[in-house]
Amino acid sequence: MRRFTMLGVLVAVTALGVSGADDKKGAIEGKWKFTAVVSNSNDTMIENGFLLTFDKDAAWLNDQKERFKYKVDTNAKPALLDVTTPDGKEMEGIWDVKGDVLRICVCSPEGVKFRPTEFHGRDNQILLTLQRVKD
Repeated sequence: MRRFTMLGVLVAVTALGVSGADDKKGAIEGKWKFTAVVSNSNDTMIENGFLLTFDKDAAWLNDQKERFKYKVDTNAKPALLDVTTPDGKEMEGIWDVKGDVLRICVCSPEGVKFRPTEFHGRDNQILLTLQRVKD
């Protein structure tokens, strides 16, 4: 279970990459605490709050030095998220923010590359739920 949790967190960070310029991008910026990861319909609650931070150009997990570039398109419904990891892997996903809750849905990095169209953790998709950390 712990191994799956770490995979979900790493996939989330992987799901964050390639800089974009959109005035609505600010909604995703800030610090977020993981609350749940769902993959293949298995729900895993995240303990001890891993933090995911987005700034205007990059994202990172906790205090790690490796940064992931990300790009968003908020004109699409749902909003699109493209990520490039430091080792050049690319992932496509969707995201939304409602209040202080961020949802990110990406395809599993072990499967065929595709962009999810719905927020669920089935069929080789991973759904991440995060809560905004207020400073």
